[in-house]
Amino acid sequence: GCLGAVVAFIACFLAAAVGGVSGDLCLLMEQSETRAGLESVGGTLGLSGSAAVDAALDCLGAAGSGNLETTLGLASPIASLSSMSTDLGQVLKCRPAASSADLVAAPPPPWDASGTGFKCFSLQFAPGPGASFRDLLTASSWDCDEAAFGTSAGDLGRLAETRGQDVRQSVNALCAPSSPWGQLGIALVDAQTDAAAISGRLDCSASKAQWAELSDQVCGALVTSYLGAVQSWLFVGIFAALGAVAEYKLWRHLKDNRSLWWDDHDADLPTGMRKKLACLLAEGVGAPDDDDGEGGGGGGRGSMLASLRMSGGNKRASGMLGASRGSRASAKGRLSFGGDPSVMRIAEKFMEAEDPSVEDAVRTWLEGDLLPDYENVFATLAVAERLLAWRQLERLRKAKKVQEVPKPPEPNLLPPHEIFKEGYTLHDPDGFPGADANGNPIPKGEIAKMRKNFAVCKKAWDKYGEEKQKYTDWVLYNARRENFEVDAEIEYPEDIDHLRPISQKSKKKMKVIIKKVPADLARALWTDEIKQVVPAGVDPKCRKDKNLAKSFKGLEERCFAGLEDTVVGKLMALARTDKAIWEGVVSNAASASGKKPPTPPKEPKGLVNPKELFSTGKDAALYEGFDADGMPTAKAGGGELAEKEVAALKKKHDAAQVVWDKHQAAVSKFEEDLKAFNEEAASAAEGEEGGIPLGQKEKSAKAAGHMLVGDLVRKVIADKAAEVATQVNLGERDPEELKELIVQQEYKEEEIITDPVLKAIRKFDEEQTNKVSTSLFRDLFDALAADELQAGTHDFYGDIADGDLDIAISGVQELGLENQDGDITYTDFKGYIEGKDVETSAGKAPGNLVAFLMANRMDVWLEDNEVTRIFSPRSWRAKLTGDDSYTTKSPKKGGRRSMNDDEGDDDEDDGAKKKKDKKKDKGDDDDNDKKDKKDKKDKKEKKEEKEEEEEAEDDGKKDKKDKDEKKEKKEKKDEKADDGKKDK
Repeated sequence: GCLGAVVAFIACFLAAAVGGVSGDLCLLMEQSETRAGLESVGGTLGLSGSAAVDAALDCLGAAGSGNLETTLGLASPIASLSSMSTDLGQVLKCRPAASSADLVAAPPPPWDASGTGFKCFSLQFAPGPGASFRDLLTASSWDCDEAAFGTSAGDLGRLAETRGQDVRQSVNALCAPSSPWGQLGIALVDAQTDAAAISGRLDCSASKAQWAELSDQVCGALVTSYLGAVQSWLFVGIFAALGAVAEYKLWRHLKDNRSLWWDDHDADLPTGMRKKLACLLAEGVGAPDDDDGEGGGGGGRGSMLASLRMSGGNKRASGMLGASRGSRASAKGRLSFGGDPSVMRIAEKFMEAEDPSVEDAVRTWLEGDLLPDYENVFATLAVAERLLAWRQLERLRKAKKVQEVPKPPEPNLLPPHEIFKEGYTLHDPDGFPGADANGNPIPKGEIAKMRKNFAVCKKAWDKYGEEKQKYTDWVLYNARRENFEVDAEIEYPEDIDHLRPISQKSKKKMKVIIKKVPADLARALWTDEIKQVVPAGVDPKCRKDKNLAKSFKGLEERCFAGLEDTVVGKLMALARTDKAIWEGVVSNAASASGKKPPTPPKEPKGLVNPKELFSTGKDAALYEGFDADGMPTAKAGGGELAEKEVAALKKKHDAAQVVWDKHQAAVSKFEEDLKAFNEEAASAAEGEEGGIPLGQKEKSAKAAGHMLVGDLVRKVIADKAAEVATQVNLGERDPEELKELIVQQEYKEEEIITDPVLKAIRKFDEEQTNKVSTSLFRDLFDALAADELQAGTHDFYGDIADGDLDIAISGVQELGLENQDGDITYTDFKGYIEGKDVETSAGKAPGNLVAFLMANRMDVWLEDNEVTRIFSPRSWRAKLTGDDSYTTKSPKKGGRRSMNDDEGDDDEDDGAKKKKDKKKDKGDDDDNDKKDKKDKKDKKEKKEEKEEEEEAEDDGKKDKKDKDEKKEKKEKKDEKADDGKKDK
């Protein structure tokens, strides 16, 4: 009320001042319309002459003609100037004089023969600056004879010619444009032109009409309006003053958080002039660092809601609340919410519990009251804003204002948050410090310099950030249009690689693939190239909607009223028996007897522990050693203290000790009184925890619940706004005309492949299904041979012959690794080709590629070679010694084959051996002894060979039977493989 009265009286004074100035201006304008007025104020306005006064009256006066040409008498001078210019022009129209040749050629005058005598003449010119017109020429005559007359006539002719030439030159010089007379003629022509222009522009009738209109507005509307404003503001001020008196008389007995704080801090009440001018000098109450203080009547609630903001998660909010708990517990008497710190503690504990049921209840309630209509209005406004931004972008493109943006250079200054990083503490979010390294306040003069340097640095980096963002947008714009076609991958240059989407699962960068391109490529755009809709910008417009404005009015109160029982019940269950919540809370049980709780003593200004007086603060750097009482014993650097210095320090120390002891005594007394008060309150609280009555606890829980519900209401609305804004920015709510121009893209995780097998499969499995067709085995083995990873572990698979591919495929089919579509998975394929175990037991089927290839090779070898035949020792010796001359006759073909031939080794003929031995015996008839020995040896060998031949025949029959069975099995296998290929 007081403030309203003061503002009204100030406005009344200002209106009166403006009205008075307007009145003076009106009087001045009225005086300027009369001769007497202009003569009195003409000197001030610069009208010093009568002609100026006449001109002003002609333009501003009511009886003026409005034509200054007549008033100033300019018509006659302008006409004279025109006549003079015309006459001078006629004079200066010069004609060329006759030449000397014309003069000589002129015929002589006729001769008068009747004359008897001659008269001679002479002419003398005497030009000069001082000569008059009469003195220019002197003529004389005399009687003479004919010869003299002839001479005189010749002299006269020559004189006339000479003077004629002089006259001609003078006339020509006079008529030249550069001569003074010529310049005068030009100046007269210019003056005549200007005079003609002025003559048509001396009509001030339009100015006269405007002046009259301005005079009516100033003297009529302006003065009258401000006089009315003076009266209005005067009445407002009077009523505001009466209202202030009424407020003081009626409301001074009511209690709010601020008045309750004053009740608990009587010593801090303003006195004297501050009390009289309290309406103008009001200030926030509570400790400066108290998060729960009211700060001028509303800071406590704002701080509470800021800490309870849940958009960052319950744990984050709980941490913020928990950080303030310690500061409150360490400062006794620090109160909030009307002296009740339990409100914040209850809300804090609820946040720590992370119970989502209250938020779900609030969201459910809002779904039935506000959110559907809010979503529709928000979406409509957001889409309209997006369409407007799109049309502005279209106009810029048509005007070709999208130009190349160069990469900006980084500023040579440190970033703002690093300027004061070292040597300072208590930095704000921008990086500006609040204290030095020791935690002491920074001097004001130094702060001013630091602010200046900080502002310069911040401005440079802010400008760099804007230019870099423009450059980034330009690079991204070009990168997206580098390969503008369907299924093309967008390649991100190094400067914008950080913009590549990140997978939420693997946290790795993904590939961006274009899936849809508009028909008109010139108008194509990505959805994020349109200016993004910001929820904070659309939400205020939604709240101004006529229908929603009614719903928002009292929304938090209505929501809490609908959920009060649930919320308060949960809070009471959490807080009722928690001692920490009710610690230090003043019980109102004792207030019923009329007793007030004790007031904590006010901390004196500059209070400091005497033991820390000289070791901290501004004097900390002056001294080096201290005794047990905190008195300095030496200067910084080891210097000794003089007696006078010690005495001065002692005096200062004793004064601080007195203040400290007095305050500690007051604190001790307050603690004793508070303890006694709480004990009395506990006895009246009927056994409740902390001595707090149940009704008081419910009241605190209700206050905390109201704040929690209000904050949750704002959070749910903000979440809905962010959800709809995201849908709009992604183009999910775009109209068809815009959807047709939006480029559609999809994201794929970019694999980092280290396995050569998977790398080869990816060549034929771009969809990353981890499957490949068995018909691609040839290409797959060639890809392994290419070895893109340069691992060198699988390149030998490229050596598999085409003839072995059928064996590899049939092995996959026999093992059941091929599905109905003819595909094999990456895991099965890797295990199949990398398996190294080869079964050596009879009757066991192969289990991998190596085993199948080995089995196939063995079968072919067994079919083509008689490996079951038993060789004699001599045959073995021939094989081991590599005797190529030893040959045998094939029993099948009757030919000879080398011992190195695979077939010759298996077809040795015993009959051929016997014949050869007989030939050798015959060649040795000379030596009977040797022959006898040889015969015995031959008999023995024949016996052994016969036994070997019988055993070989038995084994051959058995082997032949086994070979026939294997051959039959292989033919069945081949038929099955052929049938499988035909089916495929």
